[in-house]
Amino acid sequence: MILHYIIPRVLDRDFIDENGEKIANKFGYLKNSILNNIDRLKNNELEWDEELGWFKENELNQEEYEIDM
Repeated sequence: MILHYIIPRVLDRDFIDENGEKIANKFGYLKNSILNNIDRLKNNELEWDEELGWFKENELNQEEYEIDM
């Protein structure tokens, strides 16, 4: 599930990170993204929507999405 969340966003940004820099170490970036998302799940920053079968959007997620675009 986490990979399904991370990979499309990286591909949509053409391997450019949140700071506008080219991702040089793709495996390192993937590892850090996975660990950050696991931490967000553990800290209840992401909420699961049973009806959608996916994560609910909250203000933090929406801000990150806007940065990504």
